[in-house]
Amino acid sequence: TVISVSPNDKATEFSNVTVIVSRGPRMVTIPDISRGSSAADAQAQLQALNLKVDLQPFLPFAGTDHVYAVDPGPGQSVPVGSTVTITTY
Repeated sequence: TVISVSPNDKATEFSNVTVIVSRGPRMVTIPDISRGSSAADAQAQLQALNLKVDLQPFLPFAGTDHVYAVDPGPGQSVPVGSTVTITTY
């Protein structure tokens, strides 16, 4: 993605034009976190990748000790700082 161009209005023929581009946000891949694994271990794995974690129980009265699902799922790429939801039981 082009961030800026200089000069940004007119340039004479054969003059230098500077184009600054971005590679986009730094991305990380969600690790393979198995259903039934420790929610605390999964949270630590994701936080080590600089991701935010939202723990949500599968049911209002469910526990928070084990992983039921991860969203976005394993293998998906997300920007650093994104929130990953771990559904627990």
